[in-house]
Amino acid sequence: MKEWLKNSWYVIARACELTVETQPLKKKLLGQNLALFIDAAGKFSAVNDVCPHMGASLSLGCVKNGNLVCPYHHFGFASSGKCAEVPSIVAPGKIPSTLMVDSYPIVEKYGLLWVFMGDMPEDKRPPIVEVPEFDKPEFRSLYHDLTWRGSVRPMLENLIDFTHFSYLHAGTFGNGEHPFREDYTVKRGEYEVECTVKVKLNPDNWFFPPVPELGENPDVTVRCRYHVPTLVVNDFTVGKYTDVTLFTFTPIDDNEVLIRMFGCRNFDQNAVADTKLKNLGERILEEDRLVIESCVPEVLPRAIGVSVDKYLIAARNLYDKWLKAGNSVQDHVFETNRGTRLTILPSPVRANNETFGRSWKRREAQEKKTRKDKTTD
Repeated sequence: MKEWLKNSWYVIARACELTVETQPLKKKLLGQNLALFIDAAGKFSAVNDVCPHMGASLSLGCVKNGNLVCPYHHFGFASSGKCAEVPSIVAPGKIPSTLMVDSYPIVEKYGLLWVFMGDMPEDKRPPIVEVPEFDKPEFRSLYHDLTWRGSVRPMLENLIDFTHFSYLHAGTFGNGEHPFREDYTVKRGEYEVECTVKVKLNPDNWFFPPVPELGENPDVTVRCRYHVPTLVVNDFTVGKYTDVTLFTFTPIDDNEVLIRMFGCRNFDQNAVADTKLKNLGERILEEDRLVIESCVPEVLPRAIGVSVDKYLIAARNLYDKWLKAGNSVQDHVFETNRGTRLTILPSPVRANNETFGRSWKRREAQEKKTRKDKTTD
């Protein structure tokens, strides 16, 4: 948890998962439970899944007149986080102004629902990654999800590190006879680092259409991008053909990470190719998983990079920069009476209601003191 980032956009679900029939939809990320629903205006909404009245799970309730209704006492909450209805109170004016729930910005992009987990003002938030190919009609989309056990950073860095393609994946899509040894340039930005390299792929598992004009086993241009907090975009291009994949890593809790892959390509526009690419992708990622699960970099004095790792190191430094800028999730984790831990991140609601915000600051300070006292004991 201490290395998870708040004030960032995360993929919480596919847009098709949240409908009038499926709401409210419970999802978990960064150790926090969210309740997703559709409000009266038809807008996707995401709120903390803990009712501020007595702590019940809001996702066990229902949606009525665009409000999320708690199952316990039927308090109704609007997408703004404000309590809009308490059936047992006749006069609405008697509803406490601090009876609110944290509400997080949520938008749809690329057929995915992205939720902003934090309270950063809108003009300060990092943008959602741009992948223009996903909006072009000549590109066919392909989704795939899987869940891995472990920590998010080794998984993220595995996708950032392109140099292992020729070695670990020599039997699937990498070319062990022509490993990457080329120098390259890293571009660094406020939210993203990237590089472009040329690699050889495995001719036995060549997934592009033939390009005879480029000769046998042509170079493939790979544009690699890391975008904060946990997004990787890899574009593979040979001739006029391009395959682009967006990898999103969403930490669920201490032990699980949901990996969502959204690919698109401008060739082989058919379901047979979908299956072929999906199967190849699963084989590649299984090779990754076995090695990642064996890695224990935490026991080392420090990870020692080499010159060819400069893209990976730049991405690692950008992640650490955001972490050190006060964006750690760690200060918003609470112990429950069940012996479990639950995250409740601040949302823009707290800035709009100062009393509500102060009450959470006091609660976080109390939790921090409790943890310190336990450590001292």
